[in-house]
Parts: sequence; C-alpha cells; structure tokens
Amino acid sequence: MNIAIISPEYPPLTNWGGTATFNASLAKLLDHSGHTVHVITYDGTGREERVIKTDGIYIHTIRFAFQSTLINFAYFTFPFGPIRKFFIKKIPKTIFSFEWNIFVLLAFRALHKKQHFQIIHTPPYSFPALLISLFYPKIRYVFHAHGAQRDFNTFESYNIDNKIIAFIEDYYMRRVPDKIIPCSTNTYKRIATSFPQLKSKLVNIPNFLNIKAFTFKRKVVMDTILFNGQLNYRKGVDILVQAFVHLADGNSQLKLFLVGRNGFGFTHNGYFCDFNTWFAKQKIPQHIRNRIFILSSFDDQNALFIFLQTLGGIVVVPSRYEPFGYVTIEAMALGLPVIATNGYGTKQILREGITGFLFEPTPQSLAHVLHMVIKMDKNIISKIVTNARKSVENRYTIASVEQQYKNLYVALLANN
Repeated sequence: MNIAIISPEYPPLTNWGGTATFNASLAKLLDHSGHTVHVITYDGTGREERVIKTDGIYIHTIRFAFQSTLINFAYFTFPFGPIRKFFIKKIPKTIFSFEWNIFVLLAFRALHKKQHFQIIHTPPYSFPALLISLFYPKIRYVFHAHGAQRDFNTFESYNIDNKIIAFIEDYYMRRVPDKIIPCSTNTYKRIATSFPQLKSKLVNIPNFLNIKAFTFKRKVVMDTILFNGQLNYRKGVDILVQAFVHLADGNSQLKLFLVGRNGFGFTHNGYFCDFNTWFAKQKIPQHIRNRIFILSSFDDQNALFIFLQTLGGIVVVPSRYEPFGYVTIEAMALGLPVIATNGYGTKQILREGITGFLFEPTPQSLAHVLHMVIKMDKNIISKIVTNARKSVENRYTIASVEQQYKNLYVALLANN
C-alpha cells in the first residue's frame, strides 16, 4: 500500500518538536509493516526540491514556488509581493499555512500520478492536506491530534494570527479526516468533549517511538538538571529556572542545561516577550547565572541523545500544558530519571515513584521534588530508570501499536 505522511515537520531539517519525532516514528512503523512510505515535507526554507530515500522511506522536500516564472514574479515580487510581505508581518502562521497548502498540492498532484496513494497521514499544524482533500476526496485521511492551537492560545499571545490558525485547524479536524488519532487519553477526552460529533472517528492509539534508536544507560549525575524543548511559556521553562535558582543558592555544584529554540509567551513589565528577554531581566545572582547553560536545539537526534547521556542528569519536563510528552518517553528510553508536571499527557506516562516523579506546575513544588530526587539513594534511582525503560518498551514502541494500525487500515479501506 502507498501511504503519504504530509507535514512541514520532519527531521532533521524541520525537527521542531514532538510532531517531527512522531512523523519519523510513524514512517518507520509503516515501512516495517511493508508499506511504501512517502513523506512530503520541506527543508525549512522552501528553496530546495529534492527526493531522498532513507531506510526505505522516500522523503520529498517541496519548493515554495510555481512552475511559471511569470506567476512567481507576480506573486513574490510585483504586484503581490509588497502585499504578501505586509501580511507575513501581521499573520505569519496563516500565510505560511496558505502557501504550504498551495505548493504541497502542486507537488502531490505530480507524485500521486505515479504512486496512487490510498492513505494520507497528517498532523493538525498548518492543516497540511486541506487543499489536497478537496481535490482527492477518495483518499482516506488520518489526522494525528498532537494538541490544538485553540489549547495553545491559552499560553500564547492571543493575536489574530493564532485565532485564524485555531479556527481553520478545527475546521480541518471536523471536515477532512476519516479517522482521528489523539496522542494521549487526555487529548482524546478534550476532543470528545469539545466536538462530540467526532466521537465515532476517534481511535485511541498512543504515540510511540523507534526504541532501536535509544541506547539505554544508567549513568545519572544528580547535580545536573536537563531541559530539552522549545523555550516558551507553555513549556514552563520559567518555572524550572525559578526552582533552580532557589536550589542552587544552597548547592554550589548544581548545574542547569536548557536545550532548545528561543520561544515566546513570557511577560515583563506587562509586555509579551521571548525567553531570552525574560531571562536577561531576571535578578539572578551571577554565581548562579554562571551555572545556567542555554544551548541551541539539536537538529540531529542522535547527537542530542549522545549529549544528554554524556551529561547524564535529571530531565525536567515542567510544561504547563503538554498534549503527550515525547521528551518524557525519550528520557525514559535513554535511562535518565524524569520529573514532569502532574497533568495532561505526562501524567498518563509516568507512575509516581515507580517510573518517574510528578509535581504541580509551580517553582515551589518543583524545587521540593527536585531536592528530594537529588538526595535520593542511587540504587533507588537505578531501579526507577530501569522501570521507566521497561514501561516505554511495553507501551510506546512500534511493536506495541503496529497491530492497531493494521486494524485501522483494514477498517478504513473496507469503507472505501
């Protein structure tokens, strides 16, 4: 069977977070199941069009351009160029999603003539196959719900751009997919409550990863704290920084590593700002600030895993809202102890004191749990990380969900 995964996010060029991780894991699963898998994505700029076959998976990066030189000039330069630039400043997410849908449709039309796809998988972000679904209604569409913009708006600047994206995402979810796969039980409940008419389309299959990419080690450095993810307000990185400052004042060996792209949603003096601005304005003593290391995100997943295991610290996932929590199960698979927010997706993943630790999303609660874990006996920590690895192997791997996907396809194509 020919199956397409259509998304702007796919590693390594657009390895922005959990969606990219899931897409790569899904491609592995489908290839392992004997399907021919084509991923349609882009290189982060939209300048290069190419096809690469990696581990049996065809990866197509599309070009954000028309075939006609005249149309390209009219749209990008004159007369529409200045208008486009104006709207990019005002509603950048919306313009990107609009252009993505145009150019991915053009790329898909050419590819579909050769491959004839039966099923398309997409995430919600940028509603990647909205236009494609209008032209190819007979293809079966599977929507992977990794969290919705309408939920993220609670933690972001609620501007017109985010309002538009949230509205069209909801329309996309209601109108396009034949089946919807929520990333967690919590996400399942949120969709079923908000859109009861979609209950018949919901299929509860958990997110998963390719466990073969994770080498398990038990090296834990208890005075090192790790954060991996976008440095934005929703991810709660400010909660972690404040908790660390409190603990580091009495522990001169404690170090904090923040790995990720600069993000937004913070406030300072009543104004929204990014993390770097927020962090620069914090009154952190210099001897503590010197032990906070802010690093860029890793495009290469293997390099990230090697880096995390070399540091060997405690992974903290302080998200105010986390639909699932790939960072959590990745750390568990690597053999690193995890402390995560007691709610949403992470609460489903971790069992308190058995596979990890949970805290309420406040600096005080996190500082209390961190202090407890740092002082914990290393034999207990070793047992917890071993339990965590086994939990991932049993619940969140390709082998644990492969049959569910096979059953899904049988049901989808039986109704075709």
